[in-house]
Amino acid sequence: MSIEIKVSMGVLAWLVIALFSMAASVYIYQQDSSASYTWVTPLNSPQSIHLYFKQGTGLALVDVARGSETITISTGAPSTLTLAPSPSSYAVVVAKGASIYVEAVNIVNTAVVLASAWVISRRMSGLRLALSLTVIAMLVALVSASSLLYIGTGFTTGYTAVDKRLYAQFSQLEYITLENQTYNYSYVLRDSFRDAALVNISIELRDPYIPVVLVRVNSSQGAQDIPLSTIISPGGGSITYAWTFYTANSNLTIYVLSQGKLENSTITYYKVEFQRKGDPPTLPVILLPLISLAASTTACILLVKKTPVQREGGTR
Repeated sequence: MSIEIKVSMGVLAWLVIALFSMAASVYIYQQDSSASYTWVTPLNSPQSIHLYFKQGTGLALVDVARGSETITISTGAPSTLTLAPSPSSYAVVVAKGASIYVEAVNIVNTAVVLASAWVISRRMSGLRLALSLTVIAMLVALVSASSLLYIGTGFTTGYTAVDKRLYAQFSQLEYITLENQTYNYSYVLRDSFRDAALVNISIELRDPYIPVVLVRVNSSQGAQDIPLSTIISPGGGSITYAWTFYTANSNLTIYVLSQGKLENSTITYYKVEFQRKGDPPTLPVILLPLISLAASTTACILLVKKTPVQREGGTR
């Protein structure tokens, strides 16, 4: 005895479309859930960061003046994070997990495609069936491509950050002897910046001389002297001059004028330079998966409506 299982061409064609759409759906889910974004952002101005509706987000505010970090972790699916300016901090934002937005588009499109393909495969045959299912396969590819494009923009937005630290004793630095009754020694340090940079300067004085320190930034807007905050150590053994500020497209000069040589005093110079990788996604890019889903759903509905209903003895 043998058992024969007959599968119509329509059902077979639907199975092919089902496998294709399910494979595309699984691939989109894998790409989306494995996409983890890390953005480093200067806070010299208000910043708005698109979070891609990720289920887990983390925020670290790094204060270079205090040498501290404030970390916040949240769950949910926020779309945007807005950060206020901070003169001494920059932000590190992490977004990971599956995107509610991408997965909603993915699930709805898969359901619409499978239902539409099933109806069409039951009502059509031959060349018309092949053409209709080809259109549906192209719609699956369209929605998948738009989702992948949206996911990929998260890796090209934001900034790259490069930090550099210099610690030195003034006895190791070159100086210029001045013919001046008040100040006999001059120490000069220079640096330049092409993009935005966060700078922290700390001078710890451990000599009997109290120097005059001037931190000047020259840019296209002119020269600007950075105000200083004086920190006296609890033990009273030293005085620390400190500056923390943002600058961009500028030249920095640090002047230190002293009556005598600075043998024991030290300087710590730390900077974080930010270079933009790419602009945040525009509204059309954010809406692209949703627009593709709407186009796919509309096309599937039209295909189903134009499909003749088969009845016994013919079609209608």
